[in-house]
Amino acid sequence: MTTGGDNSLTASQAAASLQDRANVIDDWHGDGTRGNWFKRAAFVNNAAGTFGNAGRNSVLQPGTWNIDTALSRRVKVREAQSVEIRAEAFNIINHPNFGAATTSISSGNFGKILTSGAPRILEFALKYVF
Repeated sequence: MTTGGDNSLTASQAAASLQDRANVIDDWHGDGTRGNWFKRAAFVNNAAGTFGNAGRNSVLQPGTWNIDTALSRRVKVREAQSVEIRAEAFNIINHPNFGAATTSISSGNFGKILTSGAPRILEFALKYVF
């Protein structure tokens, strides 16, 4: 969890100074939904001149499941010619793979999951080899 500001007053680097850690004041485990992945009220800004107590990558993010498969068949038409039929399926179980929740306290989307992976995708191909 980051604060999105330089509350520690270190200002060592422009990008790093906006990565202060927040303070954890309660159990952060939420209900696991996309709009409330973790309890937002469990995190507060660190006090001025101090570092927050939230550990790096301390909040678990959603995992992913992905099973891809392909089937192909080659059929001879003549001695030197054939037709190849191919079917491919990506994310065949059509499991929702959510992205990471927003972890910056200064963001209006703090604690929300805004992205997800691709749904089931099917591809079919027919190739004539001569």
